[in-house]
Amino acid sequence: MAKAAGSSAFKSFVKRAAFFGSFVLLFVFVLAEPLTEVRLHEYAAVLFAVLIIWHLKDNAWFFKTPFSGLGLYALWRAVLASGLILSFVGLMVSGLVISQYVFAFLPLPGTRLMRSVHNSAAAYMLLFAGLHAGLHASAMLTVLKENLGRRACTLCVLLCALPALYGLQLWLSEEMLEKLSFEAGFSFFDYDAPKIYFFIDTLSKGMAAACVSALISRSLLLLNARD
Repeated sequence: MAKAAGSSAFKSFVKRAAFFGSFVLLFVFVLAEPLTEVRLHEYAAVLFAVLIIWHLKDNAWFFKTPFSGLGLYALWRAVLASGLILSFVGLMVSGLVISQYVFAFLPLPGTRLMRSVHNSAAAYMLLFAGLHAGLHASAMLTVLKENLGRRACTLCVLLCALPALYGLQLWLSEEMLEKLSFEAGFSFFDYDAPKIYFFIDTLSKGMAAACVSALISRSLLLLNARD
């Protein structure tokens, strides 16, 4: 019975991981606006928004009792959810204003301010999405350890740590600090460099945020366990 339950949990984990992976790849593609056609970027952004709304609807239970549960950890979880939603709203509203194709029929004058808001909201969306993913790190590692063994779990942690360190360095760069402070009106890309570099950088920044969040979440859960 226990073995069957474990197998079912692992299958559920694989399905969730596949969905999450597809979700992440779509988000990175949306962030790569200058590396794709504007029309393609806008349609991908609409699909991404639909998936976000579906995910929020699927987790509507959280909004009924956002601060219930385990003290500081519950507060941390609520802060991350609020930041994720606010950045999503900022990203979508500014996207509507500066849209050149999908919502071009709307009489909304695009401004440099909205472009700046859009860039900053995208940066905050990546930050909070990574932090939110880190909330589930302990549960994911537990499932991996139970089904694939401690060695596979350790290998997974090591593989995540390397890009996370690189991503942390990127978050502290002047470009990202300008975006987080709403000072960046444009995003700068090296169009001569292989596009894969952009995806590696973006995924590394998300991994860095997830690892930081995982450490904070684990620490808060341990503090709650002592009380």
